[in-house]
Amino acid sequence: MVADSLPSGQLLTLVGDVTSSEHGRLTVQRAVEAFGRLDVVCNVAGIGARFSLRELPEDTFDRVLAVNVKGPWLYTKYASEQMLAQGTGGSIITVSSIAAGFGLPMQTAYGPSKAAALQLMRSAAMELAPFGIRCNSVLPGIVATPILVDAPSEDPDELKRQLAPFRQGAQNVPLGRVGEPGDIASTLAFLASDESSYITGTQIVVDGGWTAGSATRGVLAPSPDSTPDQKRR
Repeated sequence: MVADSLPSGQLLTLVGDVTSSEHGRLTVQRAVEAFGRLDVVCNVAGIGARFSLRELPEDTFDRVLAVNVKGPWLYTKYASEQMLAQGTGGSIITVSSIAAGFGLPMQTAYGPSKAAALQLMRSAAMELAPFGIRCNSVLPGIVATPILVDAPSEDPDELKRQLAPFRQGAQNVPLGRVGEPGDIASTLAFLASDESSYITGTQIVVDGGWTAGSATRGVLAPSPDSTPDQKRR
């Protein structure tokens, strides 16, 4: 839908591995070749792994850290080099998670990786602020995306069914609903724009108010009438 809404020549699509240094360099290079400059980078790619501490495989732990931490580090590194060369500042944004600030069961890879990504942006912000390059984080709460599901379907209708219990189980969210991808996209757009020109080194929590009242609320769960298998997720 995004591609269809843009004029011809306004969208460049590249497929690769965010943990690859070569691909990071190539992405920045191709973007500059296509558009003449680089002003904004959003580090959005991320993966999760739902295992107990005892059952988490070492290679899975390594992969989660590689995608969620090394990936943003590589793209922040190469993007900032290009922005410094341009001399016109820029905005770098990384999607972290509210899991960066909470101890959550079954998240001994995901939680630490998102905490590291958050700290990466804070440190980069202090280093790059003198050059007008802003670095910030967005911390989503529970958002209706495939990462919530153990084995997400590629069929849109089936995926919608898989996500339904999470949408229905929003009783612990003060705003009464889980997040949608557009809630995160609009926050990214704000941080990418000049409207946020005096914001750097910080984070915006987009969770419907969940963390504000976390001491008095349970962890978000599917609705009581969900199947046992759905509750497990």
